[in-house]
Amino acid sequence: MENQIEIRNDDYQLDYSDHQAIELISARKFIILVLITFGLYGLWWNYKAWQFIEQHEKPGISPVFRTLFGIFYLPFLFQQILKMAKEKGYGASYSPWLLFTVIVAFEILSNISIVLFLISAIEIFLFIPPFKALNYAIRHAKDIEVVEQETFNTPQIVLIVLGVIAWICFPFVFNVF
Repeated sequence: MENQIEIRNDDYQLDYSDHQAIELISARKFIILVLITFGLYGLWWNYKAWQFIEQHEKPGISPVFRTLFGIFYLPFLFQQILKMAKEKGYGASYSPWLLFTVIVAFEILSNISIVLFLISAIEIFLFIPPFKALNYAIRHAKDIEVVEQETFNTPQIVLIVLGVIAWICFPFVFNVF
């Protein structure tokens, strides 16, 4: 058996630790992505927030289900994010139910007219307090390496291009002219 290959265990060690890296974007990039994508990036953030909560706080919840039925779960998402951030020393605060109420009011108004639809885009600013609190909680979580995303990544660039196309088509679809 002179042609046998010897495999030493120390050459092929796998890292099974729970250590993970998460890319965080700034609030400015978040606002840009949500506005350009007609809110779709906000749904993605909602899903990723629930996914983080499921992995680090409440195993067994379904991030997909809670995102799809976000209107029912949004205040609880905001509450859970604030709770996690406060446990890690976050100093700011917000009212999850007040944010939710105003967001729902903007959503209702956005269905009345195209002008109110465009004005309701300011509701994105109501997501900034939970967005910042979640970023704080992630930065201060154990076993997480935080990478500050300096530029848009490829999926975000694709979303931006699709969003620009949608905004170009928007006036024609809704007969704004």
